[in-house]
Amino acid sequence: MQDDANTDAACEVVKETLDEFCARVERQEPLRIKDADYCRMIVADIEQYRGQDSALSACPSLHELLLFWNEIRI
Repeated sequence: MQDDANTDAACEVVKETLDEFCARVERQEPLRIKDADYCRMIVADIEQYRGQDSALSACPSLHELLLFWNEIRI
């Protein structure tokens, strides 16, 4: 793995978040608009990144997004 590659742990955080959202939809649980918007933003950001380099030279792109998404979620 390259130093700037996304780690398995970071990928797993995103995967678990999206999997849990999908499971809640499948169970027909009530969802807040905020939760749906959050997951939609995650998917849109991942699609936009398309493997481009990180804005911070030593920080994988997914790590940057995780920090950003965490700030939005709070």
